[in-house]
Amino acid sequence: MAQPMIYLAETGHVFGYTVRLSSLDAAIQTLNPSFLLMVVTTVPRYLLKSYITKDFI
Repeated sequence: MAQPMIYLAETGHVFGYTVRLSSLDAAIQTLNPSFLLMVVTTVPRYLLKSYITKDFI
């Protein structure tokens, strides 16, 4: 069976929104560790990685 994936299209026009959404993304992974997040955004990857500690695309 394929790994479950969640596709997240997030706007990058304000970093404050990104921080909030990244915290939510991390909570999703904590509650469902088998899910792989696919985050589509213009935000730099380093900012996402500072909040999402598990693997994501």
